Amino acid sequence: MKNTFYTFWQLIDECTIEIPTIQRDYTYGREGSREISKKLIHSILKSLQDNDASLHLDFVYGKKLGIDNFIALERNKNSIDTLLLSLKNYAENLNISVNFNTQQKQNLEAEVVTFIPLDGQQRLTTLFLVHWYVSNVLKDNTSKKVLQRFKYATRTSSKEFLQFLTNDTYHFDCNSKTFRKNIENHEGFFTKWLKDPTVISMLSVLEETHKQFLEKRLEAREVWEKLEKKEVITFDFFDLEDFELTDELYLKMNARGKKLTHFENFKAWLFKEFTNQIQINGWKKKIDLEWNDLFWNQKPLGDSKIDIPYLQFFKNMFLGDFLMDESISEKDSNIDLLRSETDFNPVSLFEKNIIFQNNIESYLTVLEYCINLKIKINPLYNEAENVNNFLFSKNIGLSWWHTTMYFAITRYIIKNKSNLTHINKWTRVISNLIYNTPIESPKLFSEAAISILELLDKVQDQNVYEVIEQLKTSEISFFNEKQKEEEIFKAKKIINEPQHDWEVLFIDLENHNYFYGQIGFIFKLNESKDYSIFIENSLKTRLLFSEEIMKNSNYLLYRSFLTFGNCFLKNGNNLTYPSNLRGTLRNRNENWRRFIDQKFIFLKQLVDEINPIDNITSQLNDLINCYVFSSTNNSKLIKNPALLSYPEKNHIRIYDSGYYLLNKTRIYGFFKEVFTYDWFIMNPSTCKEHSIEYIDGKGEDSDPGLLLKNINKKIIIDSKSLKFKLEDESDIYETVEEILKKMKVNV
Repeated sequence: MKNTFYTFWQLIDECTIEIPTIQRDYTYGREGSREISKKLIHSILKSLQDNDASLHLDFVYGKKLGIDNFIALERNKNSIDTLLLSLKNYAENLNISVNFNTQQKQNLEAEVVTFIPLDGQQRLTTLFLVHWYVSNVLKDNTSKKVLQRFKYATRTSSKEFLQFLTNDTYHFDCNSKTFRKNIENHEGFFTKWLKDPTVISMLSVLEETHKQFLEKRLEAREVWEKLEKKEVITFDFFDLEDFELTDELYLKMNARGKKLTHFENFKAWLFKEFTNQIQINGWKKKIDLEWNDLFWNQKPLGDSKIDIPYLQFFKNMFLGDFLMDESISEKDSNIDLLRSETDFNPVSLFEKNIIFQNNIESYLTVLEYCINLKIKINPLYNEAENVNNFLFSKNIGLSWWHTTMYFAITRYIIKNKSNLTHINKWTRVISNLIYNTPIESPKLFSEAAISILELLDKVQDQNVYEVIEQLKTSEISFFNEKQKEEEIFKAKKIINEPQHDWEVLFIDLENHNYFYGQIGFIFKLNESKDYSIFIENSLKTRLLFSEEIMKNSNYLLYRSFLTFGNCFLKNGNNLTYPSNLRGTLRNRNENWRRFIDQKFIFLKQLVDEINPIDNITSQLNDLINCYVFSSTNNSKLIKNPALLSYPEKNHIRIYDSGYYLLNKTRIYGFFKEVFTYDWFIMNPSTCKEHSIEYIDGKGEDSDPGLLLKNINKKIIIDSKSLKFKLEDESDIYETVEEILKKMKVNV
């Protein structure tokens, strides 16, 4: 089978393209496919807009018909030319002047040879429409004549519409915001064509092309230059007439009623190109048997397809090496395609990149040595997970943290394939470093990957702890300094105190939902360095940050801390308090981890107070209930959890002695005052009886408070004395009830 790199213009310049009767309608403009066409048009135009950009649109299968006719015509022409030349020579001997020539029709092959696509109709039609649109902008009649070779045989109306579009006397205005109406309003357009779904889809795609063309401010002449003369947008063209295994391919395609998957195409290419290069015994059979089972065993129940995660494995493996290439831009479109686009076939990228060719055997080595690998990763998700599950099931659309972990595991296997004894230790240490360091971009991934490879050179296949405990933090690059210190410290504990089972204890703690590998603060709680006390404190901290407490919507944990004193954090002019969010590293760092770092004394006091045996929720509630309440802001916050629930971003502004609960983070937005809002929440029946509403403040010059609707006056707080008063009056009162009583007498 001939596999040739083609552009649309090269193909249509070489032959007529005809969508056969058996093919379906053009669908990319339909409502359900609108997003697909929008993204495809964006990708096409973006590649034409950016310098040095490229776009590969996978495989196009089909058959070329009429080649024999073309050869016969060429042979006949040559015969006629020979005959006429003999006649000319004979005439000249008789002194007779004869003038003749046989001029072959230009691009005769393109007129005689027709390409019938079996797969690729939707992409070819979209490319045709983009080419047609640009030629229309340029009013390029020569190009339009070439585009007349693109035909639809599915319906008469589809055929007529394309003849109408490519009529070289018709040009459509491209300066208005809308374009479709310019076509439909043309005198040559028949309204009956609007009943044809292919025509409707084509009009929709042309409208989207026009819209994006204007938005991107493309220059038509430059775009056409790239379309006609440069290989910016390409596809792999297969003429099945030249495919030695035609019957086999048709059997595979037609028996299942659909085209070959991207993985099947990749596998066929791999077998063809690397047969003599890969030295792993029986690797071709293993791809279909033992290695196939790695993915099959990890698939979700009820799912019978593994081609997508199987191919994604190779994309992920290549991505790690691809990003290590300093010449690759962070904005390279292939990065996102490799990470999460399941409809992206990477063969064209693999075949032109020496990185893949140099590393393919290493990638297959990972499969070979994972067959019997039973290792837990800590802490990738909410619980320890098997390496095989991570590599071969949940391998699509990975975050940059997971992508880095993927790299760390697989490169360890490649480097130490002959001795994987200590891989569990490696996954534990490296996961702690990875998941506690910001890695949110290709650049940061590359820096992390370099550090991982450097660390692997130090570790080799040795006991990881024995190597780590001898290192200084400066000998481990990139990763979070605090986490490096912690990993070295923990390695020392494991190696130097073998009488204690530190490793098991560490794994259990690191796998905690909130700790997520970072547990150094627990050592600070243990001033005596006693192992038993460390175990007790570990249990207490696990309880304090357990799911039961983290899911408590009443800020139970923070209100418990407040009973020991003012433990707010500072954020500019505001006070803040931790949220229980923990989904990302930033969530954890900006909330309870920050609190533990800056308010550690409060954590120690609470840990000393609780008993690991009794129910933790009951203990915290008892702590709050036993608190001696007073007329202070903190007392109100401890007693009434609804106050802490109001600020969306957990921000409070202090003015004089008053606390103002900010809806967002600035005083220019809405806010409530603690004392008045607390009274409003705690006295619903009184509010109803006296028609009292709560009015938020907004801006520095406003006062939130209790609106007495009957007299249209607000009860506010005096920010210095924390007493109540009526706005615009100087008298202050100990309680709201005193004001209500006075107002009732006056009324």
